Amino acid sequence: MKRGEIWKTRFPDGKLRPGVIVSHEARNVHGENIILAGCTSRRTKTIYPTELLLEGHNLPVPTKVQADYLFTVKKQNLQEKLGELFAPEVEKINSALTSALQLPLR
Repeated sequence: MKRGEIWKTRFPDGKLRPGVIVSHEARNVHGENIILAGCTSRRTKTIYPTELLLEGHNLPVPTKVQADYLFTVKKQNLQEKLGELFAPEVEKINSALTSALQLPLR
C-alpha cells in the first residue's frame, strides 16, 4: 500500500467505493491506518481545484478524487487495489490537497 494507489475501500459510512491513498509512505508501511481521499463518479462535469478527474485505472466510469473528502481507515478496510496514479496525477493530488487544506506553497 503506497501513496497514489487507488483502492476499493470500505469507508466509515459503510459504503464501498474507490479511494486514493494520500498518507505518507512511513505511515503506510508502519501504521495500522491509511489516509485516503474519497472518490465519486457523481458530478464529474465540474472539477474544482480540490479535485482530480480520473479515467481508466480500472475504474468503470470517469471518477473524481476529492482532496477535501479525507478519511482515515484501518488497512483491513482496503478491499482491492484498482490501480495507481501516474506521477503527473500524484502532483495534481498534491496541489489539490494544498488547496483543500489551505497549506502554504513552498
